[in-house]
Amino acid sequence: MNDDFNSSTAISVLFGLARDINKAIKAEDVDTAWQLAEQLKTLAQVLNILQQPVQQFLQAVIGDKADDGLTDDTIDGLIIERADAKTNKNFARADEIREQLKDAGIELEDSRAGTTWRRA
Repeated sequence: MNDDFNSSTAISVLFGLARDINKAIKAEDVDTAWQLAEQLKTLAQVLNILQQPVQQFLQAVIGDKADDGLTDDTIDGLIIERADAKTNKNFARADEIREQLKDAGIELEDSRAGTTWRRA
């Protein structure tokens, strides 16, 4: 216990794996990236970290309730309303919804697959 179970070395190994995953992704080597990600999650389990799905972690509320007063369903509803506004070329309303969510501490990320969100 003199060196705290050498946890600093364990964490540095996890960061090294994360770096290797990013390199594999940039090289478009999906199989290697998945294998390394599985190894990272397995090793991180010993420290009880990295066990939640990414989306669940990023959308998690810390404490009893969200300071922004928005439930997940409300946020999802606003995102749908924003998508409809964009489809109808009502870009002012779409921007207004984005700003409303941003002011509440919700970050939106648009991609080809759709819009995802996380609490900032």
